[in-house]
Amino acid sequence: SLVAVSPSIDIPGLPSDPDPTNLNFRKRVLITQFTGTGCGYCPNMIQLLRNFRQQDSYKGKTVLAACHTYNQNDPMFLKDHTSIAKNVSGYPSVMLDLNASTMTTTPALSTFNKLVDKEYAVEAVAGICASTVADGLQLVVNAGVKVSQKGKYYIAAWLLEDGIEAKQSNYGTLGDFSIHDNAVRDILGYNESRKDYAGFEFDSEAGSVFTKEFQFELDPEWKLENCHVAVYVCALNGTLYTVNNVIDIRPNETIAFEYAE
Repeated sequence: SLVAVSPSIDIPGLPSDPDPTNLNFRKRVLITQFTGTGCGYCPNMIQLLRNFRQQDSYKGKTVLAACHTYNQNDPMFLKDHTSIAKNVSGYPSVMLDLNASTMTTTPALSTFNKLVDKEYAVEAVAGICASTVADGLQLVVNAGVKVSQKGKYYIAAWLLEDGIEAKQSNYGTLGDFSIHDNAVRDILGYNESRKDYAGFEFDSEAGSVFTKEFQFELDPEWKLENCHVAVYVCALNGTLYTVNNVIDIRPNETIAFEYAE
């Protein structure tokens, strides 16, 4: 939820741009995992994603967010954002860059790699920088966006938490699945009228920097030290707005604009 910032919290300034004229941005793909502790087949997808993220060729190229939308007694259940699973026809499922055409259930690792490769090949027309500050139960993110093409864009932020212990139903996948990471705790950027999660709309000129502040109020049961925030920008991809780039930032951290090598 969006809340007023405590007077004791100073909004963090954006980090300096290491290359102000550069518009060739580093790219990342958002992986949205739809899961739940009551889903006995979900460990198959959890293991697949673990295997995927261990591959050297994909390290640093993706950000993972786990939406627990399967069962209401799940301690990570997204009760305020169940509509995010509107394209889910079965559990477990994953979607890349919030593009419904990429929705898939437990593919082979080689197939999943190809799906990520296809999304990764979409040009990064937006770069993201951010600074965060935390105090008590408040976490504030100051994000900046620089684009290479004039136009309309959207920006959103999701609060994620790692290290959540909860019993996971399992129909026989080998491994320990009782500790849950990257669980989505809160979402800023849901549009009730559009019924989508593209984010807050803004217009930008090529090379200019748009700024947006996100203010999260943490539940007392959430552990701040285990929290981090996925900040993404949606851009026009064909006829749809899908995630064009994303970063993952932790409390009291700064991430400057990153450029392709």
